[in-house]
Amino acid sequence: MGAELAANGQFTIADSYPIGELNVTITNGSELINRLVAAGIMPDKLATAARATLGLLTKQSEAENTLTSRIEFNDQGQVIANGQRLR
Repeated sequence: MGAELAANGQFTIADSYPIGELNVTITNGSELINRLVAAGIMPDKLATAARATLGLLTKQSEAENTLTSRIEFNDQGQVIANGQRLR
């Protein structure tokens, strides 16, 4: 449906939690959500939640219609998305 998701990262498991990072790129993600709603596959309420989650976990790339995210898992058990601590 025209969207692409690419991710890469590396983790080690220490004291039952991961340490490392994950880099994600989503191209045309919002357009995919719009198409799923238009096709009746995704209800509006779920689409709103998906957009809100993308807004929290990603940032706009220089490339058009592209979102990126860098998720870090540190040795203190924290999860950090694009510099903002989530946990």
